[in-house]
Amino acid sequence: MTSGVRELEDAFNIFGSIFSTRGTSTRKARPRDQQRVKLYRAEDQVFKKAGQSEFQTLSQCQTFLNELKRDKVLARWYPKLKRTMDKVELHPGMGRRSACCECRNYGYVIKLPIWARSRWVICHELAHALNAEMHGRNSISSHGWEFARIFMFLVQRGISKEESKKLQASFKKNRVKFTKPKPKRELSPERKAELQERMKKMQEARRVKREMK
Repeated sequence: MTSGVRELEDAFNIFGSIFSTRGTSTRKARPRDQQRVKLYRAEDQVFKKAGQSEFQTLSQCQTFLNELKRDKVLARWYPKLKRTMDKVELHPGMGRRSACCECRNYGYVIKLPIWARSRWVICHELAHALNAEMHGRNSISSHGWEFARIFMFLVQRGISKEESKKLQASFKKNRVKFTKPKPKRELSPERKAELQERMKKMQEARRVKREMK
């Protein structure tokens, strides 16, 4: 997805911000999508070399989706895969410059303009649907580490292990997070008090130094 192709993705916000009801929303705001640009750059470096769509019709795209749906390894790792894919509809995306995955009350609509009818694009958009189904539609960022991990695994099962390894290497190169962050170490009250006291001494030393000038 080039920068021009991605212009509308923020507006549609993947999982249904365009379907918000009138009036003030009380829903919890989704975390900021901090690694979207880096992830796009990483996938472009792996997949954009192909340059052309693999499928001409939505029927061919649906066949590829059905193959993923029947994948036993995917089903074992993602028990919600079949239920999610039962909710997915493919639309042609007429007039669109970008592929997208939109959330509807009844499920997910993946829109695929002709240029976007490739396995890697379908894996990308399907990862959005599966990510939302697993973690909640507004509880995580659209392209966070959870999404990146699902996307990488879909590529492994839907395309090849080699392409998945290339994607992982590109993620690392572009600093895209795809594993669960380690929990921050909690400081003991004693250690916190010690650090606070050290900070006070440093601030006092700087103040004295300024006054002596």
